[in-house]
Amino acid sequence: MDKVICSLEKSLSWFLNSGVMPDEGKNGVAERIILTRSNPALEKVRDNFSGLTEGDGFWIVENRRADCCFETALLFLLAGRKLGNKFYTSTGENILEYLFEKTTMFQENLWNWHAKMESRAFWYDDNGWVAAIELFIGQNFPELDKKYDLIARGRKSALLLGGSLLKHLNSSRPVKHGSWPDELLWGEPRQPHWGTPVCVALMLAGEFDIVRQYHQWGAGNWHRFGISEWAYALISSAAGGKLGDEYLKAESLKIFDYLKKHEKNGILPSEHCEAPAGEALADLIYTLNWYLPGLSLVDGGREDFCRLRDFMISIQNPDGSWQGMYDITGGTWSGGDLFEGGANSIYTGWTNAVIALCMLFD
Repeated sequence: MDKVICSLEKSLSWFLNSGVMPDEGKNGVAERIILTRSNPALEKVRDNFSGLTEGDGFWIVENRRADCCFETALLFLLAGRKLGNKFYTSTGENILEYLFEKTTMFQENLWNWHAKMESRAFWYDDNGWVAAIELFIGQNFPELDKKYDLIARGRKSALLLGGSLLKHLNSSRPVKHGSWPDELLWGEPRQPHWGTPVCVALMLAGEFDIVRQYHQWGAGNWHRFGISEWAYALISSAAGGKLGDEYLKAESLKIFDYLKKHEKNGILPSEHCEAPAGEALADLIYTLNWYLPGLSLVDGGREDFCRLRDFMISIQNPDGSWQGMYDITGGTWSGGDLFEGGANSIYTGWTNAVIALCMLFD
């Protein structure tokens, strides 16, 4: 079997058998698995996350986040189509049924943080990815759009998010992670971590003006941000280029060049504030997992995409999973842990679904 398809199949098996997605998606997808051995972040995890299922050497963070569920649904739908596997397709459909018929997360054209969240917590990044995926699924699976009105939902969310992003784009307020400028939405949209998903959703809704303004602002400001933010920015600019926008295509080439010049030890260094830092640490929660789809989209990125994809395949665990951080010097999953990032966090959506989706990109 081709190594790429083999890696994909292993990843799908991990989702189905690891405990993060019981009953073939009929009860949604958990946020992540946390490995507990020698993990200094456990106390903070327990303080910040409810709904933990404790196993032998691991915890499952049971929060059913909309973005994790949608990312996994997209993975199974596209895998089912590519491989001609009806079981994978039905699993993706099960996740959508869970989201729309078994939860009340969708409120005021946005998705709440997770299914058991009693108060309101609407995140820019989670909602941006969800809106983008709703639009993409709706455009490529018309029967699912008819059933769930995905295109209309995604467009409404994208426009709401885009209006908020534009409102804060030229604010004099300092950009500071953890200090959120919007009363309704959480996150700092001027950072591509939060803004890129919104931009992707806007473009899939046919709206490019705000995205161009965002990248025009970024061209003069992103030099102040860490390398992870540039990896996110590559996705929105390169996606815009693929969709025919010449300005965004030109910006994507500049961002790609910047990223290439900042690679260390053959990878982008880990610099995100929510993950351990190091030039030899491969961050698969905030950096390389997002660099990979960006490389698949940018003109001239094919060779680098294949190289990074092959690296991901080479470090994939035997059970099909990817953990949050890999030390390329020692050749091990290590490098430290923070309560949201690090080696012992195995995220479903951001890490495993995103990387596995890239195994579907020819």
